[in-house]
Amino acid sequence: MMPKMDGFETLDLIRQRSNVPVIMLTAKDDMISLKHTLVAGADDYLTKPFSILELVARIRAKLRRAGSGVYKREGVSTEFGAVLANLAITMGY
Repeated sequence: MMPKMDGFETLDLIRQRSNVPVIMLTAKDDMISLKHTLVAGADDYLTKPFSILELVARIRAKLRRAGSGVYKREGVSTEFGAVLANLAITMGY
């Protein structure tokens, strides 16, 4: 659980300001929560516990599809607006 706002409030604030890809990380693994989260504007949904390799693969996929040169295959970090992500984890392929 998040300390001051829940994930839906955070998602709503992000969507008011940006179209940045959002992956929700949650302990809720039921289909109703998944549906509600995607309808609310999240781009993906990953339940805990999860593999860091899977998370990085999903982040890379979202950034690659975000367009406008956000994802650079040869780089280990990428920038999306004010967010800088270091994706230096080796994926094994």
